[in-house]
Amino acid sequence: MDLERTNDHLKNLKGLFEMHLSSKLLFEEIFGPLKKTMKESEINKLLSEKTGKGLNSIYRDKNTGVAFNAVMFLRYWKALLEIIEENGLNKSSIPSIEDLIEKYKNSIEAISSVEDAKDLEGAINSYFPLIVEIIIFYEKNPLPADKTAKREMLEILKARKDIQDALILERMGRMTKID
Repeated sequence: MDLERTNDHLKNLKGLFEMHLSSKLLFEEIFGPLKKTMKESEINKLLSEKTGKGLNSIYRDKNTGVAFNAVMFLRYWKALLEIIEENGLNKSSIPSIEDLIEKYKNSIEAISSVEDAKDLEGAINSYFPLIVEIIIFYEKNPLPADKTAKREMLEILKARKDIQDALILERMGRMTKID
């Protein structure tokens, strides 16, 4: 594989890592605690009011696989804390930023260093469990059609026998798991 294509693959893999982390933060850390007591439409409206983002922008962040920046995350986080306080919800279940860093440590480290890999094979070997997690995530939450390069990267990853085997094992584990 030529160097330019390798760099493109690593760049697209990094983009998948970033989009996945942003989506996990949005779905699990912002929407997750609020969904326990509110309807999604109410959450969207409140987040729009509190962040100053239009309602359509909130929907777009949720549905388009956007990788948002630190400023946007902090705006969402501040809005979450305000909504929790205003609605008398339990603030103790909300993790600290330190807790989030620890929880998403593998993703953060992968984003920081994936482009340093020698080639795609090396990156896949280094981040294999995270890649399997990302593929499963995007099977449940498909990327929009306009994310062509990221969708192609997912297809390249899913075509690999080792990843297919890991996906089968993961699915079998979930089917036999007792909650």
